[in-house]
Amino acid sequence: MVSISVRDRGPSGSPRPYLRAVDRRRQLLEVASAVVDREGLRALTMSHLAHEAGVTRQLVYQHFADLDALLRALLRQRTGGFREAMSRALERGRAGDDLLARVVEVGLAAPANDRRLMRYVFCGLADDQPALGGLVRTLRRQVTDRWLTVLHGTTAVTPAERARVWVVIMTMFTLWSLEDAGEVTAPDALEVMRAAVGALSNP
Repeated sequence: MVSISVRDRGPSGSPRPYLRAVDRRRQLLEVASAVVDREGLRALTMSHLAHEAGVTRQLVYQHFADLDALLRALLRQRTGGFREAMSRALERGRAGDDLLARVVEVGLAAPANDRRLMRYVFCGLADDQPALGGLVRTLRRQVTDRWLTVLHGTTAVTPAERARVWVVIMTMFTLWSLEDAGEVTAPDALEVMRAAVGALSNP
């Protein structure tokens, strides 16, 4: 009979399946992601994650030093695919109808839960989350710089130009939300994006 040590038991004392460190980290992120989708980002705590994953808080802390580290890992995982897809779309051409159509398509192809999380982060709704401050600023800067490179050919622009790009990005996220709700059609969303980029190019 195989004995099970205390560290191999969950919070209820029942045996916990052994997982390699990389697999346990992946499992914890999957559970954290499910919590966020179901209850919102503010509901995610180390204790809540431990309870939902059926592990001890100590085990959660073995993989994530604190809530800040957990949130950073989760957001990088959840926004990574979108950022890569967006980057590929932007690399295929300069600003124009074809480029805007691809950008809109990238957003619509993303899972609805991921779109909600990205809008929460990128559109300022997460600004009251101190643990996310540094990461949110980094992600926003990366996305803005990517758009600036496509629209202006450089990231060396004035604060006003950077702000205008951010307005276009927020417009994009808002349009995806409206389309999800059935309040605008894809062609209408594209037309609004076209107008937003036009305003950006001719301030």
